[in-house]
Amino acid sequence: MADNCLKIQQFLKVNFDKGRGRQKPLIVVLHIIGLPGKTAETAIARFQNPKEEVSAHYICKRNGEIIQLVREEDNAWCNGIVINPANPLVKMYFKQNVSINQISISIEHEGSEYEDITEAQYTATSKLVREICQRWSIPVNRTHIMGHREIRNTKTCPGKLNVDKVVKMASIATPPEVPQPIPQPIVPTRIEPKKTLMPQWMINFLQRSLGSYFNLETLGAARSLGWSLKKKEFARTHPKVCFCGKTKVQLHHKLPFSQDPSKELSDDNLTWLCQGLGTWNHHLEFGHLGSFHSWNEDIDNDAIMWKQKILNRP
Repeated sequence: MADNCLKIQQFLKVNFDKGRGRQKPLIVVLHIIGLPGKTAETAIARFQNPKEEVSAHYICKRNGEIIQLVREEDNAWCNGIVINPANPLVKMYFKQNVSINQISISIEHEGSEYEDITEAQYTATSKLVREICQRWSIPVNRTHIMGHREIRNTKTCPGKLNVDKVVKMASIATPPEVPQPIPQPIVPTRIEPKKTLMPQWMINFLQRSLGSYFNLETLGAARSLGWSLKKKEFARTHPKVCFCGKTKVQLHHKLPFSQDPSKELSDDNLTWLCQGLGTWNHHLEFGHLGSFHSWNEDIDNDAIMWKQKILNRP
């Protein structure tokens, strides 16, 4: 990124685990170094002491300078004991006996628990959080970005640091360097099917096979000349596998054509979901909530959560 905020890499030799086992970063945790007078230098000295058994991935200094101490692929020792967690993701993984350190990236801040961090720190931290979330496909929201006390309620950390402000600043995308395209006229939700694209015998067959689920407007091959090409292109850039690991999959519109025709061929509105008979059909059950007349608005977050549940099943 043009505004990459990383300034210094000062990797520790102790107080971290190489790799994350079977886990990957799913959350970002914000911390404050603590007592008045504490600095990045005193914190680093502590992190370098093997007797302390503590570390963090990053420290943000008062002037906005970022120091990286542990690689994101590795496990920093920052979040400690979990006590009455307020965050739903932390609750879920804690119940599954997953170490919160294994699924988190931690950012320390120079400062006191009794005062807010500086604007330079807010700017630098929000850029860093945005970069981390982009690298690891972490949603930029208050479920996935939290303060330390949301993991352990006996902590005051991160003090007066405003986590909501960081999330809001991190969610603001970098302004584009090219002019925005001219808005296109609104396309009617209901369109006339292109009858020449699908022979009548096939339409009759699908009507008999699918019954009330059949709707010519929702079948991409009948509706759009570009659909077949889009499926091939999407398959080249996105592995044909469902979040559950099955490879017998069907391309799914997260938001149906009937709700927004402009997103019919948009990559960010497409995903692979498995299909089949018997014990699984995630395209129907997960993507459409059991009815092709419905759709799952939270499919991206649900897929992340269920993929982790499947990977960590007993």
